[in-house]
Amino acid sequence: MNTEFKIGIRPEIIRPKEENELFTSNKINPRISIISPSMNHAQFIEDTILSIARQNFKDFEHIIMDGGSTDSTFEIVQKYPHVDFYSEADSGPCEAFNKGLKLAKGDYVIMSCTSDGLISSDWLGTCVEIMDRDPEISLVWGFPQYLSEDGILGPISFKDSHFSNFEPPQKFDWFNYWSQTKFWLPEGNFCVRRKIYDDCFPKDDFNKTIEPCLEFNYNFNSRGYLPFFVNVVANFGRTHNNQMGQIFARTGMGVHHLRDYFGKSNNYLNSLHTNPHKFRDGESKIIQ
Repeated sequence: MNTEFKIGIRPEIIRPKEENELFTSNKINPRISIISPSMNHAQFIEDTILSIARQNFKDFEHIIMDGGSTDSTFEIVQKYPHVDFYSEADSGPCEAFNKGLKLAKGDYVIMSCTSDGLISSDWLGTCVEIMDRDPEISLVWGFPQYLSEDGILGPISFKDSHFSNFEPPQKFDWFNYWSQTKFWLPEGNFCVRRKIYDDCFPKDDFNKTIEPCLEFNYNFNSRGYLPFFVNVVANFGRTHNNQMGQIFARTGMGVHHLRDYFGKSNNYLNSLHTNPHKFRDGESKIIQ
């Protein structure tokens, strides 16, 4: 597998900002938008910014949607004028992301929370090239890797637990794998066509039994959109006490989210006996 970094080291892409190092973005007409929900993550946010700013593909915009942080988040972001920063109270990352989505100008969108970031410096360019080339593909994804709170790389997610003997199925073949496993694609790196995010991502945090990214996965698969896997470690997901996954685990909400996700998925699959599944391209048009 092609990976840029190994376990037990700090990713080079999030090294401290160097003297006279300048970053650019395209705020006028970007090909791709990166949206980062944020809330009191000052200790991590610079790593997120740097991992995106150091991408080899520069035709992007980086939007940080902050929920009203009271730490030093604003002071840190001020050092990076290529970032668009908005701060106001919200109900959580789902609302923050949807606010960012309304502002986003790119054809493609990535969600990268401000404790996470990208590892592969070619990730943005890879995603744009694949979806520009194949209009049937609606989402591009790769492997994520754990990052400790102090910035040390850990295991590569899903590689050994799910895909040790084979690569994930592509495009039309993916649906059969999802129907058997209900595997959810890792939101920290997947790049999605803007129209598909609008169609599949939930619009608020209220009265939702399924966690927003699980709900996106359910909608994406049940509505017949096609993913494409790239065999690369694309992003890091940092483990820390205020991480949503940790909070869900401590409160028991994670169990409820998964139960409802599996239940909703199984109900859809059972309905295929009378309503056959339909595949759709990146414009939501039925293709099979």
